[in-house]
Amino acid sequence: MTIDPKQRLLRNVTSNWVQMAIYTVIALVMTPFVVHALGKDVYGIWALIFSIIHYTNFFDVGFKQSLARYLPKYYATQDYEKLNEVINSSSVIYAVSGTLVLITAAIIAAFFVDYFAVSEDLLPLMRIALIIMGVNQAMYFYLMASTALGPFHRYDLLNAIEIGRTLVGAACTIVLLMQGYGLIALALVTLLTNFGSLLLKRFFQHRIVPQIEYNRKYVNRQRIRELFNYGLVSFLIVMAWIVIFSTDNIVVGMFISTQAVAYFNIAGTIINNLRSIVASIGTPLVPVISHLDATSDLAEIAALHRKTVRYLYYISTLIGVGVFFFGRQFVGLWMGPGFDTTVTILFILIAPACIYLPQMITNSVLLGIGRHPTLLYILGVEALANIGLSLALVHVWGVYGVALGTAIPQVVIYSFVYPYVFHRTIRARLSDFYRDSGLSIATALLFTLPVAWAVSYLPLPGWVGFLAQISAVTAVSLAGFAWRILDDADRRRFLGRFFRSRAAGPQPPEKKTAPGR
Repeated sequence: MTIDPKQRLLRNVTSNWVQMAIYTVIALVMTPFVVHALGKDVYGIWALIFSIIHYTNFFDVGFKQSLARYLPKYYATQDYEKLNEVINSSSVIYAVSGTLVLITAAIIAAFFVDYFAVSEDLLPLMRIALIIMGVNQAMYFYLMASTALGPFHRYDLLNAIEIGRTLVGAACTIVLLMQGYGLIALALVTLLTNFGSLLLKRFFQHRIVPQIEYNRKYVNRQRIRELFNYGLVSFLIVMAWIVIFSTDNIVVGMFISTQAVAYFNIAGTIINNLRSIVASIGTPLVPVISHLDATSDLAEIAALHRKTVRYLYYISTLIGVGVFFFGRQFVGLWMGPGFDTTVTILFILIAPACIYLPQMITNSVLLGIGRHPTLLYILGVEALANIGLSLALVHVWGVYGVALGTAIPQVVIYSFVYPYVFHRTIRARLSDFYRDSGLSIATALLFTLPVAWAVSYLPLPGWVGFLAQISAVTAVSLAGFAWRILDDADRRRFLGRFFRSRAAGPQPPEKKTAPGR
């Protein structure tokens, strides 16, 4: 049975949202369980290992982006010769990359773990867990090309496998940690569930495209060069993001303690979930914007960006107000007592997050119109500023200094640099951006601040009370959001009808006339 492309798109988008929702819920449930089961120090080691391993994505060298570009192209044209060239040529590079990951993990475990602020008795544990996660990452590289499903428009199947992996991993983690097993068991669960999901992806890839062959004859130097050239800039952009969002844990782990890493990572988990939600909104815009760019319709691109950013600044302000008034209560209910440091870090990070989260749509626009070098330049500056300030301020204010090292560049770049560069690129007025975003922020504050301040004093304990408070603020803010999304003409019509109906009072029912009279 052939599925209509529109149905396929709807199924893929829906599955993306379902997978994201399930992953977010599982993360929120599992984080406090794992923290309390392992202890703050060991959980900090776990978060630190993830940050270290995240850096091994440097060995991808942009081939993931190239697969996403060329596999659907040759699949659509049924050019299986070139499709096999792409898969086999990239597999050779990924074999080298996976081996480099294993070597890097082994070197760090053997010679560099001592540079982190880890207690002596936990160092062997960290070394073993780091090696296991290195094997996990290497396996991911080895099977990258042969497990790709997204380029063949099967995000629904991909997300179903990922949901299964997440649920099985969570269940195994709960059972093993309740039985007293610790960090090594957690690492092994991650390794085995990932391996199982990769095998399933490979099986279904072969079912979807049986024409795929794994043969040395398809390895092509020219194809490797083509894949590398296309993915290089995108790869550097991804690396800049990794530096921005993975450096903090490493700096904290080197200069403070693994317990401080735990505090920082928990706050980061909240911010990352918010970022994922916004990213899921921006990703579908890329092909739309690419189409508009192909037709040289910069005015339509500017209008789409302006409208989207206007809405997102309202939503992000609502989130910021919610965190400010109820963040401490949420962390206390979620994680339990003893996480005041996490709350303070969250307060430092949420303000810049409310500024940069709406601007993630700008990333999508710049990618959609092919301005990869521009985006790379901006993110590169942010990454360097992040590292420099974090290293400088950690010696002054500790873990809070690292948070400020992340926050300050975000405020400056996303408040001034991003808007200026973007609006020059699409030849739009910068004043429109500041007026629209300012009105969105002001409207959100007008509708949310009084209600949030009032309900925050209500004696409503527990999760029920917290959810009631959040629901009250959200309900009132929806009225403001509805008002904000109306344009000036719609507002005038609405107000005109409202005041006319009030002035006229109740109207008598119209008399019905017989047909023909």
